[in-house]
Amino acid sequence: MWPTHLSDWIELYNPGPKIASTSNLFLTDETENPTKWPVPEIIMEPNQAVVIFASGKDRQNANAELHTNFKLGAKGEYLTLIHSAGSTTEQVSFFGPRYPKQERGISFGLAPEGSTGTLSVPTPGGRNTEVVMWGIWARCNSVTRDPCANLLFGLF
Repeated sequence: MWPTHLSDWIELYNPGPKIASTSNLFLTDETENPTKWPVPEIIMEPNQAVVIFASGKDRQNANAELHTNFKLGAKGEYLTLIHSAGSTTEQVSFFGPRYPKQERGISFGLAPEGSTGTLSVPTPGGRNTEVVMWGIWARCNSVTRDPCANLLFGLF
């Protein structure tokens, strides 16, 4: 799957220890439209990640690549995961009022220890890496911590 798309992605992760369902979950980049893109129902095992491309292609087949009906703005914008059942709507996770400006080839998200920021290496569908201070360098050598330019292209 990677790196053929070179498109933004959103990753849903079940840290466990039980299975989780994406039933009644929605992604949106509009505060006025909380149920903009329904996440198809997927049963997620513990430690399983689901990658959803924010390409604007609107693909909801749970057995194929998932694509939202919106794209993410490089300058930053509102982004949230909503749980909505009947008349009850609640935010599960969000970046608001906007996530920070994004750089091409750099991944932004939640690190394993819980901090949010620019990640050292893009890992769609895999375990997130450490948050780095300046966001323009990837940690290529985990032993010596030598920096190297991240050569992947596309806005992640």
